[in-house]
Amino acid sequence: MNLMMSPITSPCGHSWCRACALRSLDHSRRCPLCRTIMPGVGYALRRPVTKALENLCQLQISKPAHPAEIPSVEKPFEIAVFVCSLAFPESSPSFHIFEPRYRVMIEECLRGSRRFGICLPERSLFTPASYVSCGTVLEITHSEAVDDDKVMTSLGVLPRYIVNTSAVHRFQVLSRRQTAEGLDYATVVRIEDVDGEDVGFEKPGSWDPISLASNLLRTRSFLIALLESLPSHVKTMFLSQNKPIPSDPAAFTFWLANILPLHPYQKYELLPMTSVAERLEKLVAWISLIAPIRSPSRDSD
Repeated sequence: MNLMMSPITSPCGHSWCRACALRSLDHSRRCPLCRTIMPGVGYALRRPVTKALENLCQLQISKPAHPAEIPSVEKPFEIAVFVCSLAFPESSPSFHIFEPRYRVMIEECLRGSRRFGICLPERSLFTPASYVSCGTVLEITHSEAVDDDKVMTSLGVLPRYIVNTSAVHRFQVLSRRQTAEGLDYATVVRIEDVDGEDVGFEKPGSWDPISLASNLLRTRSFLIALLESLPSHVKTMFLSQNKPIPSDPAAFTFWLANILPLHPYQKYELLPMTSVAERLEKLVAWISLIAPIRSPSRDSD
């Protein structure tokens, strides 16, 4: 086995090279050893090196290790952009692809990484951009070609596609370009949450775990009350059509926003936020307009 480079330790107690941890988290949030749910990529990016392990590794080599390469998750990359709708991380949207330019996009994805970006259209009249500045990377999990409707494209004759996807992570657009047939490409950088403790270290006084816990309780109480108010057959249908309620607060904020009856452009406000606490505050404000939320305090006798 190779020696660890920039070793970090996860909350479950296992250690890896930082780059190895980042590659693993890009595909799954579970620890490769014990299968415990791990914090997101942002946690692995900002964890300090485990000095004891690093010192042990240095003792085993005759010369200092080269500086670790910049993790690939921090590097800008180019991706095709599907200008369509809003998708939150860990959701599983499906699409019927019929426009010629997006048939090309799907065909290129199937030949390559199977990933493309999705963004809401830009609705501001004061920008020439055709889509908003933040989006989500989707990975095709299943595709079906519909051969009864083919059109000529830059990649030859292509069918319509029915695709199922899984939302992987968020991104920020750095630059844009468009092909002759109207397919958008963007150079983007990944958006990841900043751990609350890291925020408190960088901005003393800004990290309030009590407020975060209170808002988490408020939002979960709203969800429980909502589910209890549904007729049993509607509740069963709702639970079958949605993924299980996440235990991870970061994932829960997006899961809850996804089911709220709000305009997509209002929900879009959550997409660039890198603080779970800020997203919870926004959710509390939204659901207080939908239904009264009782304060999580003890009832008086």
